[in-house]
Amino acid sequence: MIKAVIFDLDDTLIYEKDYVLSGFKHVSNYISDVSGTSENEIFNTLMDLHHDSPVKVFDRLIECLDLKNVSVDDLVQEYRCHSPNIQLIPDAEAILDYLAQEDYILGIISDGYLETQQKKLNALKMSYSFKAIILSDEFGREHWKPDLLPFEKAKEKLQVDYTEMMYIGDNPEKDFYVGSQLPITTVRIYRDSYYKDKEYYQNVKEKYAVQSLVEIKRILCESIENDKTI
Repeated sequence: MIKAVIFDLDDTLIYEKDYVLSGFKHVSNYISDVSGTSENEIFNTLMDLHHDSPVKVFDRLIECLDLKNVSVDDLVQEYRCHSPNIQLIPDAEAILDYLAQEDYILGIISDGYLETQQKKLNALKMSYSFKAIILSDEFGREHWKPDLLPFEKAKEKLQVDYTEMMYIGDNPEKDFYVGSQLPITTVRIYRDSYYKDKEYYQNVKEKYAVQSLVEIKRILCESIENDKTI
């Protein structure tokens, strides 16, 4: 029976596009202060460049607007370290409310630069009690998912068996491979995200797929019923 439900963060509990929007607004304000260029012009240019391609957006921005008083390194630092204006996706808030009421143990496993992910979590001001928050960058980039170490650390903190863990993510490139290596129940949430069309890592797919996190209730109820019949 599932006792612990663990979530990815980006495009599972929050929309990554909301973080990008928040970061671009912050960077636009920063550049305007140091260069005198219109904040609106900077922001609109950033959005247009990102729409064309998310690759090296700040490099292209500096070239496009001929910004001589800023460096790419400065912009990356400002972007990654800003305090974002983000919130939980509504279905994420709903399922967390339900899980907390039903006394499931909650956890988070998230990749990304450590300070960035910490800023995101701080900005959410969640009242839920997460027994394990594993930010994989603490262990080095080589231990970002699909590496198994974050899941092993989560098991230690949650104090449950792998068979009692459910992991919910969105990214085929890294979130579901663990299901082929450890007996963790994997669930894919389909979001309109940057990774929705990516290939599955080593072609390992999730055990369950949902369109809304509220559907997790059904999967958990099925798990309880199946356990009763064994």
